[in-house]
Amino acid sequence: MINIYNKEIKKLSVRAERPDFLSERAPDFYLENRLCGDQVACYILEDKGPEGHWHLDASGSCIICRAASALVSDYLSGHEAGFQKNYQYRGQLIEWLGGADNGFLEAHPHWQAFESLRDYPARHRCVTLPWEILDRISKA
Repeated sequence: MINIYNKEIKKLSVRAERPDFLSERAPDFYLENRLCGDQVACYILEDKGPEGHWHLDASGSCIICRAASALVSDYLSGHEAGFQKNYQYRGQLIEWLGGADNGFLEAHPHWQAFESLRDYPARHRCVTLPWEILDRISKA
């Protein structure tokens, strides 16, 4: 049996917890997966603090969702391309998780840790929930 909770996912998951400087602040946006209880909170950091422009806190979520939130936070903090590009990236991730050989992993090798999840469709939303919060932000 493949261990879907590999070492890299465990390492990434630690980075998705709320830093101390946000401990007293309410999130700007919040999303919950009602099926499993995963929760992602988004903080927009206008002052460009130590985490960059964005931080996704998934500390109340499974290890997979926390690890994906860390990578999405990294991506959002490093890109100010509009939401269209972010949705395209998310779409490519969803296709790749579904088994497509669309070049996603070659273009984004840091998602390699999630390759074992391709065989577990029930866990795909754990990976994509951090991207779904972008829908809320774009509609606000």
